[in-house]
Amino acid sequence: MPFLIIVGGRITKHNFDYLSTPTGRRLDDTIVPGKAPSPKKELPKDSNTFAIEIMSKSIQYLEQNSNIDEAIKIFKDKKIHHLPVTRKGVLNGLISDRDILWLEKFDLTRDSKLSQFMSKTVLCCEEDTPIAHLAQVMVNEHISALPVVDKEAHLVGIVTHHDILRWIYDF
Repeated sequence: MPFLIIVGGRITKHNFDYLSTPTGRRLDDTIVPGKAPSPKKELPKDSNTFAIEIMSKSIQYLEQNSNIDEAIKIFKDKKIHHLPVTRKGVLNGLISDRDILWLEKFDLTRDSKLSQFMSKTVLCCEEDTPIAHLAQVMVNEHISALPVVDKEAHLVGIVTHHDILRWIYDF
C-alpha cells in the first residue's frame, strides 16, 4: 500500500520498506551492551480498519495565499493541531500549531502568507490505507498527522494520532 508525498504540489507514491519487512526500521536504536531490545507490540493484523473509517472528514483547511492570522484564528477557535494548506483544492502543504507558536514568538504573523511558512513536503495517505500502516508510519517518521487524499491529491480527510488512539480505545 503506497503512501504519497506531496512536494510543491507534485504528488509521488512512496513505499516504506519497513511496512513489508517485519524487522525493517527507519533507524536502528542504539542498544546498551548486554541489553536486549524490548519486543514491539503490534496492532491486530486481522483488523480490517482503514483510514476512511477513522479519519476526520469535516476538516479545516486554508488556501496557501491565506494569511497567518486566519490560521491562528482557526487553531484557537477549532482547537486543532494541524491545518492542511491547499492550492486550488489540491493539498500543497501543512502547518501545525507548533509552527504557529514559533511565528507568534518571533512576531512574524503580521501580513505573512501560509505559503511562506507551511511544510511544503507532506506525507499523506489514501482512504484505503490500513490503520496498522498509518500507526507504524506515524511512529517511524515522527509525525502526528497524515492528510488523506484521493488519486488527484484532493484533500478528503486527515488522520491524527488522536484518531488512532480513539480507535484503539474502542477496539
